Amino acid sequence: MSAICGRICPAPCERACVFSKEMAPIGIRGLERFASDFGKAKQIKPQVVTPVKKIAIVGSGPTGLAAAACLSLKGYRVTIFESMEEPGGILRYGIPDFRLPREVLNQEISYITSLGVEIKTNYMVGKTSSLKGLFNDGFSAILLAIGGGPSLAFDIPGSNLINVYAAEEFLTKF
Repeated sequence: MSAICGRICPAPCERACVFSKEMAPIGIRGLERFASDFGKAKQIKPQVVTPVKKIAIVGSGPTGLAAAACLSLKGYRVTIFESMEEPGGILRYGIPDFRLPREVLNQEISYITSLGVEIKTNYMVGKTSSLKGLFNDGFSAILLAIGGGPSLAFDIPGSNLINVYAAEEFLTKF
């Protein structure tokens, strides 16, 4: 997911680069973004292996998407179960469009589905189906890549007032 990392990574490697002393660190983030944006046409399509076992991934954020791509390339049939309307998790619902354009995210997700990964949205594991139900459906393993989850409540005066949001809730709503 180099197109994503090339846009949102805080690039700690650049700050640690030995060339930082000369004020000219290697711009890894910029190089990664450039390569992914302009090298897609020349990208070698990996050979997808015939699936052997079924793997379920709960959550379609960065962890779920990356795991799905890797597992698919290793020959597993992967299905991602996402509770939201669209896949992407924090990448879609927490990072503003000016930092990560939706078309870039959609292209990365499209590449992952082209590997044979199936994504089921509006699917709430625990309500739509249970973990046991997924195993009963023939999944050999389940990866829980559910992200940060709901914010913890803090005992701060006024935190329960209307229009007061935790950070994650604010990012998702706005």
